[in-house]
Amino acid sequence: MNSSLFFCPKGTLELPRIDSPPKPKREQTEKPKVNEKNGRKRIIHKPKPAWMGPPRDPPEHGKLTIPQGKEDCLDGLVFVVTGLSKYLTVQEISDLIFDHGGVERTAVSGKTNYLVAGFEMEDGRKITEGAQYKAAIKKKVKIISDEDLVKMIEKSIEKKEEEKK
Repeated sequence: MNSSLFFCPKGTLELPRIDSPPKPKREQTEKPKVNEKNGRKRIIHKPKPAWMGPPRDPPEHGKLTIPQGKEDCLDGLVFVVTGLSKYLTVQEISDLIFDHGGVERTAVSGKTNYLVAGFEMEDGRKITEGAQYKAAIKKKVKIISDEDLVKMIEKSIEKKEEEKK
């Protein structure tokens, strides 16, 4: 086969150009950021998959009164929530942290201040078997319960009343 047949000097061969119609530009709409406050994002906890069994409510749900502490009493503190708590659901704990200025994360890191651990995992295992709990022990993060979190908020009320005097 002769290779000279395929040689074409530059600019002598023009291929027809087919222009496609321009794509319509999408209008960018601003979504309301209902889950953000001062640059912090609220975590919405999804329901667990069906294979984990029916959702379980805390055994003593509603027996713990939730105080209205200072709005920024948990400011600068980072929390991770894991397990089934005794008094509050995971979403209620998350909302409590967010409403009082705290930040919730989904994984324990070196920046985590507190792990809010329940009395057992949602699948029935001991809380000490969970990955979050083990990571908190390894990184020396303070482990508290939902009651301890409420007490932290109650202390801010006492401080607030002392400041008024």
